[in-house]
Amino acid sequence: EGREGREGSVELVGASQVAIARTLQTLGRELMHGMLCADVELFTQRVAKDIQRRLPYRLAAVSKVQAAAASLWPRAQCKVFGSQATGLCVSTSDVDVVVCLPKVMSTESAPSLARAGVMEGRNVFKGTLQANLAQFLANAEWVQADSLKTIENTAVPVITLTTKPLPPLLPPAGKPAPGACGEAQDLKAEERLRSVRLDVTFEGAEHRGLAAVALVKTLVQDFPLLKNLFLVLKLMLAEKGLDNAYTGGLTSFGLILLLVRFLQHQNQQELQSRAPQGGPEESGGG
Repeated sequence: EGREGREGSVELVGASQVAIARTLQTLGRELMHGMLCADVELFTQRVAKDIQRRLPYRLAAVSKVQAAAASLWPRAQCKVFGSQATGLCVSTSDVDVVVCLPKVMSTESAPSLARAGVMEGRNVFKGTLQANLAQFLANAEWVQADSLKTIENTAVPVITLTTKPLPPLLPPAGKPAPGACGEAQDLKAEERLRSVRLDVTFEGAEHRGLAAVALVKTLVQDFPLLKNLFLVLKLMLAEKGLDNAYTGGLTSFGLILLLVRFLQHQNQQELQSRAPQGGPEESGGG
């Protein structure tokens, strides 16, 4: 009996130690998760402040594109889509702009301005919409000439460019913190802040950028964790050079869809873990 009692005590002590170890493991995991969530939240706040500083210069860049398009087609309207429109942009994000032309022009069977140039355009030549706008932008003093490229072998042709340092369209939200290496470094940082990368496209049957904005905004509302996860992973991809679709990287929209599917799967697992276990009798079914 004494031996059995000692063995029983050992078993109880062993079970107690296992329970304590599991409890500590759970607490440690929860503490780690809490610290990680706090770091991510702090990170997203810093990203938001940085974007607010860049916003006046990005608006100025869009205004420049609008003026350029209107110089060729007076009724042209430039609209912003992509991460800048959805609130999911980071410091490395470019600004996506779509040029919307009157229906008399956008319904051309071919992307030619042979008739549209006579009816609507000014100072245009017979060629694609992209070619006309690219030629105009190449002579614009606010565009870095070596940055201007036209990519036409895609479903939606795009003009990519980087502006020279621009004056803000609105008063800037704040000034960057002074650097430790002196005013020269601060000046370079300020110039980078005021230079804006743009992707300019034209509205068409294959262009779904504006429709995607509404979808992404709905997804951000439906999945509260989506925005923070996206911002962290977007910058990680940018650091590795994997955020550009034209060089084989992952698009922002593709990353959003991946994250949404992941969050859907997590929600399904959570619901299954809360569901009653067992057969119909145990779960209250008839």
